[in-house]
Amino acid sequence: MTERGKFIKGTIILICANAIAKILGAVFKIPLTYILKEEGMAVYQTAFSVYMVFLPFVTSGFPFAVTKLLAEYHALGREDRVRPVVNSTCKILLTVGIFSSAVMYLFATQFALSMRETNADGAIRAISLSVAIVSIGSVIKSSNEARSDLLPTAFSQVSESAVKLFCGLYLASRLISISVFKAADGAIFSVTVGEAFATSLLLIVWRFRVRKLPDGKASKSELKSIFSVAIPLLLTGLATGLLGMAEVSVTRNALSSITFSPGEAIHFLRKYSAYTNVFDSLPKVLTLTSEGARKLYGAFSGYAQTVFNLPVGIIATVSAAATPMFASALSLGNNKNTVKTAERVLSLIFSLAVPSAALCYFFSGNILYLLFGNRFSSDMLQCISPALIFIAASNMYISLLHLSGKIFEPFVIVSAGLIIKIIFSAILIRIPDLNILGAAIAGCISSCLIFLALSYQFRKSFGAYIHIFRIIAVPFAASCIMVGVISPFNAALSVYINEKAAFLASCFLGAVGYLLTTILLHKNNSFTITLGSKKMQS
Repeated sequence: MTERGKFIKGTIILICANAIAKILGAVFKIPLTYILKEEGMAVYQTAFSVYMVFLPFVTSGFPFAVTKLLAEYHALGREDRVRPVVNSTCKILLTVGIFSSAVMYLFATQFALSMRETNADGAIRAISLSVAIVSIGSVIKSSNEARSDLLPTAFSQVSESAVKLFCGLYLASRLISISVFKAADGAIFSVTVGEAFATSLLLIVWRFRVRKLPDGKASKSELKSIFSVAIPLLLTGLATGLLGMAEVSVTRNALSSITFSPGEAIHFLRKYSAYTNVFDSLPKVLTLTSEGARKLYGAFSGYAQTVFNLPVGIIATVSAAATPMFASALSLGNNKNTVKTAERVLSLIFSLAVPSAALCYFFSGNILYLLFGNRFSSDMLQCISPALIFIAASNMYISLLHLSGKIFEPFVIVSAGLIIKIIFSAILIRIPDLNILGAAIAGCISSCLIFLALSYQFRKSFGAYIHIFRIIAVPFAASCIMVGVISPFNAALSVYINEKAAFLASCFLGAVGYLLTTILLHKNNSFTITLGSKKMQS
């Protein structure tokens, strides 16, 4: 099978697996929100933010370096070096993972205090062991991805989500009688259990598949090659994680610092009084209580961002599946082929990201009501939805620049973007009429700036410009048709059938409209999305 064929096959496998995993994740999060409510979800998301500081230690640096090195070996037919490289990297990462887990566990209280959520210390401890477990699985996944053998990774993702679903809901439902915070601890512990199960499966399959390959240790030159890529990425991941934790802390502080006028307080209360009575004291005190700030943050992070992350996570698999193709082209010094591959990958990304963003923007209330039974977070999801397009495309640029040896440039760009996001969040959230929406708007501004800077860096590195507007034209036009189909059909069907059923039926018709519009534009030669081997024309 050709590299292009492997890319398409790998992309389909990973997208399907990620879709199943994300659906299972949504099935987990939806009933979990009914159990934990916004208060419990705030604790859950706070602990997860701390987890995301340490996770890059075992997922962003060494695994990527292993994928790059083994993809090059695969292109050269040097399969005998697979086991030695994986063995040595696993030992290094396991040591890092154990140390990271210990730091999380021992300093959980301090992390919780820094995030302005004192009830999150138990949840932080509950998820801490997961870092050590993930360290092993991430290397095995990298080995598989280097050979475009993505079935084990796909199966592990689905199994991890399934175990997390059943374990998390069981523990949360049993512990809710004690307190909502203990229920959050139990729910997040399911992440550790799920990762342990998935990693065990990966190890069993990997041991079986490489049993005939020679064993051994990585050479000094191989370790040097791995460290030269891994260390900068590791520092990048650490900085990104710390900035993410700082963002949560700034968001919580800013929410608690809002001062409302009497008119603004009444307007705010009218907006949310149908969903909760937490804000009933606002017209008197004119500031948010700690419970009120937790409620808003929980609604944003536990509801709006949960929906937002669903398509982002699925689309990210496209860049992951393209890694062997990029690595092969770069190892041969073929910049022209690399740019063409980037265009095809970016076209596929836009064909998924643009309609997803359109759905989140125009039908945020319908989506949230369908999943969670309320529209409390609809404005939040609507405000953050444009960022979906920029983040999805930026992931591809970052992956390609890393593979080309550009580690520092993406780090500076992303870090600067996150700092800008934190600054804008601190300013915008304090505006009473915006409050938590300020975080969503800051996210859009930041992701757009990061995307533009990465596009410039790509052009500078490869001497070629990808015509973004030409590539995005078809999915944009098709998305307009999709929205135009869904809106009237949803309104008409809602008169006769259940609101949720009407929206699902309308989305199906909208998807058909999107596909037909795309096909028509291709046949008319107005535009051509670069999918597979087709070349974009205008």
